[in-house]
Amino acid sequence: MRTKPLTRSSVLDVLRQLIAVPSVNPTLAPHEGQGEGNIATFVNNWFASKGVRSWSDEVAPKRFNAVAQLGEGQGAALVFCAHLDTVSTDGMSIPPFEARCEGNRVYGRGSYDMKGGAAAIMSAMAALALDPPRGKVFAALVADEEYASIGAQHFVAHYKADACVLTEPSEGSLILCHKGFVWAEIETRGRAAHGSRWDLGVSAIGKMGKIVTALEDFDRQQLRRRVHPQVGPASQHSSLIAGGSGLSTYAESCTLKVERRTLPSDSRIARGCFVHRRESENPSAARPAPADLLARRKHRVMPAHCCHFDARQTAAGSGRELLDGCGAICGSRDGHNRLWTDRRRSA
Repeated sequence: MRTKPLTRSSVLDVLRQLIAVPSVNPTLAPHEGQGEGNIATFVNNWFASKGVRSWSDEVAPKRFNAVAQLGEGQGAALVFCAHLDTVSTDGMSIPPFEARCEGNRVYGRGSYDMKGGAAAIMSAMAALALDPPRGKVFAALVADEEYASIGAQHFVAHYKADACVLTEPSEGSLILCHKGFVWAEIETRGRAAHGSRWDLGVSAIGKMGKIVTALEDFDRQQLRRRVHPQVGPASQHSSLIAGGSGLSTYAESCTLKVERRTLPSDSRIARGCFVHRRESENPSAARPAPADLLARRKHRVMPAHCCHFDARQTAAGSGRELLDGCGAICGSRDGHNRLWTDRRRSA
């Protein structure tokens, strides 16, 4: 006799098994990143044992989504979505892949973000398989959410649906909208020369200083005034900067990386792809005003609320999205990554 899939012990067992399979994102941590191949195989084998049809999609070399489907009817199609990759285990003070349950908390890499949500989806699909619904239900357990969401992008490009539920950690609350973000890289070019040759040298760092100041002004004077009633103001900040080759040399180049937090209404920015912008070496060359830089250029947008979700990709594919945390979840990306298992909600 099969165990009921939605009991606390059943869901916890799935979560323990998921945590035991390393799935660190190889882009974030090349020294330990195993990718999603092994965990996608585990997910497919688990679904097969529950009578759920599933398969793997290779979305990039050695990067896999695990996809499951119930129903073949003509009714509406619903997607349950979670990601299989995790961040690095660096700095953890506990064995990362040995799930430990203490009371109502589960400790281990990914328990919080977001193998708890993946376990909830897998358990729900097993329960639905006992009484298949009309229409279709997909489980999209995707790759690479922690970096560029190539798994979610691949899924929405190949499968059609009417709505999507993401089981990202949300402390048991329904989240109906969220911020996105843009990563942009700006490079200024100068002219290398010895520090004594003021007549020849042009500092790329000096040029970049003007851009940084203008971007700070743009953030303070314009973006913070664009306020969404649920997620608050838009914002941006200068994240990383590098340039120069020596103390007595005019810097030939300088690179600035900027992050902009977008609002749900920023669809004009959401369209398009990442661009690398380079400022001309010629200081007098015509160019856009720095304050307008992020407003006028197209960039790759990745989703976020207080952290990074695949919701923008799935919303673009289905037309509707709903973020519903699988339980009351708390924690951080340190050794005390933990999931509370004693909270439930109904919708």
